[in-house]
Amino acid sequence: MIENTEDTGSQLNPKLATIRGLLAKAQGTDNEQEREAFNAKAADLSAKYGVDMAMAAAAGAGSKDELCLKEFEMAGEYGREQMVLLYYVLEGSGCKCCLTSEGLTAIGFVSDLERGELLYTSLLLQMVSSVENECPSESHNPRAGWMNGFSQAVGDKLRAAKLRAQQEAGRQHGTGKAEVALRTREQLVMDAFKEEFPEVGARNLSTHSGGYAAGQRASVGGPSVGGQGRRAIG
Repeated sequence: MIENTEDTGSQLNPKLATIRGLLAKAQGTDNEQEREAFNAKAADLSAKYGVDMAMAAAAGAGSKDELCLKEFEMAGEYGREQMVLLYYVLEGSGCKCCLTSEGLTAIGFVSDLERGELLYTSLLLQMVSSVENECPSESHNPRAGWMNGFSQAVGDKLRAAKLRAQQEAGRQHGTGKAEVALRTREQLVMDAFKEEFPEVGARNLSTHSGGYAAGQRASVGGPSVGGQGRRAIG
């Protein structure tokens, strides 16, 4: 049984502290090139951290990094669109998520939830700023579609960053060893997710090409390019 946690808390983890510091620097500068560099470095470190945790678990050194379930409530006019961004960021960080009528439920290892939430905070600010500047319509549906496009592009970039980190781990530790560790971790998450949400199917989201283009430019590394019983939606 996976415990529903309110706080995933390894606040003293030095790698997470470094990622948090880079994101803070990105948010504290008005220089676009500096912001992109800080955000890109944070995303790269996040992806490498995820691989490191998988390798540590395979070696028997990841006992404190447990599977857990965490729920996020949506709020505000664009609450669902914010949950869609969270969905893509957490999935790109190694978790499995389900959009529900109340918000989002995520299942994953503590370290993956932590780093995903750190990235989400920064990317949400980018999304809100970009939609105000780049989507001329102030009506709900066009902006909602634009935000979904942004989130989808972010998800693509995070998957690419994850692949690069996995390839680097393969060169460092041996391809076979790295693949086994990562697949084992992914399977544990998938099994827990299927047990919690056995009937969740495919997801169809309305997107906007402008939002996708802005998401490709979002600084997440690499080149620009409810618990049980909740009703799953999408």
